[in-house]
Amino acid sequence: MAIASTLTSSDSPFVSICCPTFNHENFIEDTLNGFLIQKTNFPVEILVNDDCSTDRTTDIIKEYEKQFPEIIKPVYQPTNQYSKGIKPIPQVLLPRCKGKYVALCDGDDFWTDPNKLQTQIDFLETNSELSMCYTNFSYANEKGEVIYESGASRKFKKTHIDHLQILEYFTPRIFTIVFRTTVLQNRVPHEISLVPNGDIFLCALLIQQAPAAYLDFISGCHRLNKNSVYATKPILEKNEMTIKTLNVLKKYFVQPDEQRAINSHLSRKKIIEAYCQLRKLKITAALRAMATSLKYSRKPYREVFKLLRNNKILWRLDDGPN
Repeated sequence: MAIASTLTSSDSPFVSICCPTFNHENFIEDTLNGFLIQKTNFPVEILVNDDCSTDRTTDIIKEYEKQFPEIIKPVYQPTNQYSKGIKPIPQVLLPRCKGKYVALCDGDDFWTDPNKLQTQIDFLETNSELSMCYTNFSYANEKGEVIYESGASRKFKKTHIDHLQILEYFTPRIFTIVFRTTVLQNRVPHEISLVPNGDIFLCALLIQQAPAAYLDFISGCHRLNKNSVYATKPILEKNEMTIKTLNVLKKYFVQPDEQRAINSHLSRKKIIEAYCQLRKLKITAALRAMATSLKYSRKPYREVFKLLRNNKILWRLDDGPN
């Protein structure tokens, strides 16, 4: 059920919140309420893309739209756009944003800190040299109960990151980021529609020109939704999705340092592929993946095998704590 909100609307909102959703009837209320609890001194618009949901998600959004018509501005797709290769954030929602800043949150994640937006906007207003900021977060189960208080790994908590770190090993959780709209003006390439994992591409694009900063507070929860499109895929298929994404990135980010960063990421993903193939006793496929990993590796061969022996290949195999 929609809650009371102190958010204000305007024809010229200062912040645009983008929320892609599909079949999130059990979660979308938490997501929308997380937006509405925000306490800000600036006007906000909430843009929701309902990708032709087949459950009650559409009805729930319409209830919220009726209560907050000046703030919640949904797009109800007549047919599923994701299945046609259309990415909801860069290709549907971002072109509609009117705000100076943009915040993102999928329809099964949710914000918990009512000062999230105000804190991040104040920080970016003070630090004009940055393009984006992101925060710590918690993991929640499907009921919305926190199961891991802090989801941020040591790599996640770097004070500042650039796009090379995104390309090599790390992507902030999308629902924690806020970025300047200007960094994407006329810079959403068609290649982003070709990648299975759009978050890597989008974050690298956002901070290609200027770095991002980490703010050490928990702003919301990533819900471990076992029925999500991504979670239902086996580990090997998830890994292959990242490999395909990285191969597309290699065609867009072509500078030598960018290529080295992507190759390093590819090397680790190929090690994971080798491990998965070994578990299935597919020795030839495992050896082929390991050979590719060694081709891409920035480390000596013995360091790659040390990585394998120490089981670091299990790093981020599951969608759980880092």
